[in-house]
Amino acid sequence: MMKKILVLLIMILFISGCGNEKITDKDSVKAIDLGHFLYMVTYRGDKKSDDTDLIQITNLVKAAEMSITDKIGEEVEFKIINEKESFPTQAEVKDYKIISDLASGYKISFQTVSDLKKILKDQVVLVDVRTKEEYDSGHINEAKLVPLNEINNNFNEEKNKIIVVYCRSGNRSSQAQSILESKGYLVFDAGGINSYNNELE
Repeated sequence: MMKKILVLLIMILFISGCGNEKITDKDSVKAIDLGHFLYMVTYRGDKKSDDTDLIQITNLVKAAEMSITDKIGEEVEFKIINEKESFPTQAEVKDYKIISDLASGYKISFQTVSDLKKILKDQVVLVDVRTKEEYDSGHINEAKLVPLNEINNNFNEEKNKIIVVYCRSGNRSSQAQSILESKGYLVFDAGGINSYNNELE
């Protein structure tokens, strides 16, 4: 009889403990602020995320108290306390902190560029850094032409935009990313147009 009571007490303690909020390493997230409380997750715990992992923070009432600045380009860290599947994923967070003022060196797929344009519209600027001849022979819809050799002097987008650069194979886009990041832009490198699967203009 005593043994049954002891087992029952252990079960009650275990069940009551399950109701408490528990934050584990997998709930700890590193991400890039894309504006409008939208974040691209780069790490969940110690596991690298792919660029399709997008989270929108929903507990905005507590945003000021958590010092959420919602500044495009900041690298941040927070813990997820509640996550709801949708597109993008909706999440309540806590323990929000800024890691760096500007994320750098990140790549992005053309699929994620398309997803971001659906959510953020004109906030995302797609830039083709190839030559005019290459651009005229076929480019991605809505892409602006700014050849690599002109990007240092002829790039005038606002700093609150998300810049995505691409070229033919990924070499020039990587160089363009470094140049624009040094000027304070949030830049993602989409690599070469040869990995783009839709029709060109």
